[in-house]
Amino acid sequence: MSRRRRSIFDIVEEYMERMEETVEEYLRGFEERRLWHPSSETIEPLANVYVEPKEVVVTVDIPCADRDSINVRFLDENTVEIEARLQRTLDFQSFKIMHRSGRFTKHYVRVNLPVPVEPNRAVITCYRNVLEVRIPRRGFV
Repeated sequence: MSRRRRSIFDIVEEYMERMEETVEEYLRGFEERRLWHPSSETIEPLANVYVEPKEVVVTVDIPCADRDSINVRFLDENTVEIEARLQRTLDFQSFKIMHRSGRFTKHYVRVNLPVPVEPNRAVITCYRNVLEVRIPRRGFV
């Protein structure tokens, strides 16, 4: 009983097919989503999450925000919601976008945190329209 060896071309072709499937699956995670919501007059600011050994740091870019209206709310130990009114109403025309219409009165973002945190010990600062929320990780007191 002889066993036929696979051709190198078959092996490479199979490898390339698996690679294409992997890349397509990865790119599905980057599908375009809208960062503005005209019905609620909100625009989603850019947010970053950094996991450090003892804390989680969330930074949110909130240009034109009224500092007195910033509201940081923890929905649970893994989700934080940030909202801030804008100093003035913005619309698409102010961004030189003429093919859309709508206006914005506030920033709103919901951030999912990758690890459990202690929300009642959060430290919140805002400097030059960048909001920083430092939250100790659960179990790292």
